[in-house]
Amino acid sequence: MIAPTFDYAVLKTLTEAVSLLNQNPEAKLLAGGHSLIPLMRFRLAAPALLIDLNRLSGLEYIREEAGRAEPGGGDAGGDCAEHPGRDGAGKAAGGGGAAG
Repeated sequence: MIAPTFDYAVLKTLTEAVSLLNQNPEAKLLAGGHSLIPLMRFRLAAPALLIDLNRLSGLEYIREEAGRAEPGGGDAGGDCAEHPGRDGAGKAAGGGGAAG
């Protein structure tokens, strides 16, 4: 099936994304690693606006917190998997990250 019509926003800053989301509380965020697009194709989800977070600056980081890697929202899972702060279970802080 074909997804219903929607608006698509690609922003450069987190401030712009938050502002647009505040103006459009029903909008959905795209950052990869989820199943929103297939749901839209089957018309199980029909957001009027998609906000793409993939190009936002400032979200690509890995911080050391209590001896563990804590990835930012724009960090690729592979980067976190290679980080020396990754715990023995192959998880980053918060239970996410790539299994190793």
